[in-house]
Amino acid sequence: MSTIALDLTTPMHALLTVEKEFLGKDRTWLGSTAEHTMLLHLYSQMKSKLSGIKGLKGKCSPDYMVLNKFLQDEKFDPMFERFDGIGVVSIIDKLIEWMFGPGNITQIQTAEHGAFPGFELPSRGFQMFWVGENYLIKLLTKSEDTLWLYVPRLEQIPPTSALDMVQMAISVMVGKRESIRNTYPTISIPMIDFDLKPDISFLEGIETKDSQEVPWYIRKAMQQFKFRMNEQGARLKVATGLVLERFCAFEQPLIINVPFYGWMTQGDTLLPIGVFYADYDCWKKPEGGLLDM
Repeated sequence: MSTIALDLTTPMHALLTVEKEFLGKDRTWLGSTAEHTMLLHLYSQMKSKLSGIKGLKGKCSPDYMVLNKFLQDEKFDPMFERFDGIGVVSIIDKLIEWMFGPGNITQIQTAEHGAFPGFELPSRGFQMFWVGENYLIKLLTKSEDTLWLYVPRLEQIPPTSALDMVQMAISVMVGKRESIRNTYPTISIPMIDFDLKPDISFLEGIETKDSQEVPWYIRKAMQQFKFRMNEQGARLKVATGLVLERFCAFEQPLIINVPFYGWMTQGDTLLPIGVFYADYDCWKKPEGGLLDM
């Protein structure tokens, strides 16, 4: 299975940004799928905490070029094409350094795939926990940010989707864990470098109303997820873009298909002039022009 990635912090921050800058604060968002329900439930729980997450920034604009420039200035690919509505970008950038300085460069030997570049951290630089039969490893850093690694001890079925993976991570973090006395002198970790564009189209269709009761919906959702980890530390950069458009009211045209009455009036005189009832027998194309009659 190939590497997969998904961030839900930036989509939630994008919703918060478009609320604050365009739609009006504290909008009610509605969804029609299980994925919508999961994201919106998480948003309702985490919304008040988003402002405390360092490294988050957002921009809202009706101009796709402004948003693409914002992305490119932050070393992301442009996401947006011309749209009719409002666009929003949320970016998170987290840079961490290992608590006790750079690790030692090493190699990670695998049974079937050969050797890979890695690095080694001392025992004082990490903590270990049991989560069921699996290891949960907490990598200590010089900042308040922490990198967690969840390592299955036995072969497990890979996640069927990126969203399942995120839900698993949430369950691990809020679930029960048992601390392990660290008897390992070091930990060796593979170096990592990837740049992915996760499919977050499951967000499309979420709807809300702005402060003027105008209905809006997410027409397009995009994400770019970049991560690097080496002996120095790790860096996470994610950008999420959303395009919101107004709901179009496609009303049926009014068609008169039954006999009807009619008349004229003149000026402010309310006297009906030439009242008629047009039955089917007179429904036909006139034989001449109006001046010929």
